[in-house]
Amino acid sequence: MSYQSLKMTKLRTELWIVLTKGHFPEPFDDRNSAAESEAKIRNMKQRFRGTPSFNTDPSATSWLAVTRTAEYFKVMDELTKVNPKSPSDNDNYLATMRHMVDVQMKHLGHALRYHNEQHPQDQIILQDVMKDVIAFETNQPKGRSAAQNHFLCLLALGTTIERHKTSARGDVNLVKVNFLSDIHFSILRAFDIPQGVLIGQGYNVSIADEGARYTEKERRHACHSSLKDFTTTMTETQGGTGGDMHNFDDWDIPLAFKDGRLPDEVDFWNNEEPSWVYDGTLSGPSTQSGSSPPEGPQSQASQQQGSNIQPKKMPRPSTGGGASSSTHAGFRSGQHPKIKQNQRKMRIGLRVKTG
Repeated sequence: MSYQSLKMTKLRTELWIVLTKGHFPEPFDDRNSAAESEAKIRNMKQRFRGTPSFNTDPSATSWLAVTRTAEYFKVMDELTKVNPKSPSDNDNYLATMRHMVDVQMKHLGHALRYHNEQHPQDQIILQDVMKDVIAFETNQPKGRSAAQNHFLCLLALGTTIERHKTSARGDVNLVKVNFLSDIHFSILRAFDIPQGVLIGQGYNVSIADEGARYTEKERRHACHSSLKDFTTTMTETQGGTGGDMHNFDDWDIPLAFKDGRLPDEVDFWNNEEPSWVYDGTLSGPSTQSGSSPPEGPQSQASQQQGSNIQPKKMPRPSTGGGASSSTHAGFRSGQHPKIKQNQRKMRIGLRVKTG
């Protein structure tokens, strides 16, 4: 084997190491010269060195972490424990799943509308959120970060529903199959998500971020690869499809409040707004970590209020054990009765010795 062949084999091995760590480098073409290939791989290794190959948990002070609400963790837990044959898989459970999907759809729409209103010069669509997911982006503004979490929740719910639907097909329960299919189609009517990604490539983000289970990282890799193909494919021919790649027209027009488009907007009168809307209004995530400061109309006043906040005073010592605060003060000042008695004895002893 020639030196050139050995070098290319080594380069392919190093590239494979990069890929197996769960990273998604730029397209690689080994038909280039060995020098160009070596330089590209060296650049990729340098870029991805020290990046989250095992633990991709976002910083606790980032908006991505702050906007992960209790509903987010409930959805991820549901994907983990799903058992289509469980006795709990009844009509009440299916209604609960439908409610969870409706909530995440409204909250995702609200997050996109919220960001577009707060950042009119940097409006986004769902594909921008997909790109944030692929890039493990954690330092985006609040609304855009929240959109990541709600989007991933929809993928997790879509995969959970598909597992139940597969079980229902095996039981020839067509009523249940139709009910679950309607939930899937309601998502596809509101969001431009590839159907294959929605029904089969959701993953538990918490487990994948922790790196505790390699199979979950593989699901994440497959999901990100499909999202990358979808966001970078420009035509139906390149995508290998015979029809439209998108679920509806105007998919590339950013959502706005009161635009009358799907998904439906949250009902503030019924407290349907996501809890992250009010998170960080007084003291948002630390700007030292690279995350964004608090947003919204109250942000300026909130920062002024936050600057006047004084540290909380430490509590007084416990009065348990029969010792009062005056007792502790007596010991510190030397005026406690026992200390006075000892001082008198010492003075009497000195007078006896000198006499």
